[in-house]
Amino acid sequence: MSTINVNTLPTARPVSTGAGSEESPVTPDRVRAEIDKTVQSVEQVNSRILDQRSRSAEKMQSLQESLDEAIRTLNDKMAISPKNLRFSVDEVSNRYLVVVTDESNGDVIRQVPAEAVLRVAHNIEALKGVLFDKVL
Repeated sequence: MSTINVNTLPTARPVSTGAGSEESPVTPDRVRAEIDKTVQSVEQVNSRILDQRSRSAEKMQSLQESLDEAIRTLNDKMAISPKNLRFSVDEVSNRYLVVVTDESNGDVIRQVPAEAVLRVAHNIEALKGVLFDKVL
């Protein structure tokens, strides 16, 4: 049986992460420090994302208010006109509607988009929860 001379074995060196750089060995404190740094970075990114979502929601609200005001203005202007036009936004499909009515009896002369198109859009909206798991 052969014997191993301990003096001839190579000594262990710390693992280095960079080319030619010597770093101290990995210790639990260094691992914790790296984890803490990573957690901080993730929290900063999450904070920025939440800020951006908040700003986007505010912009969307502002745009919706501007659109509602424009529709009110159009309807007010058309009310004093001899033509009877009504502008609105369909709540379900979120589509713009223009309705031309007969001033004498209130019958709808023309609607854009047509009632059939709106029914299809409403049906598609109703199926979204069935067809898709997630709303984008």
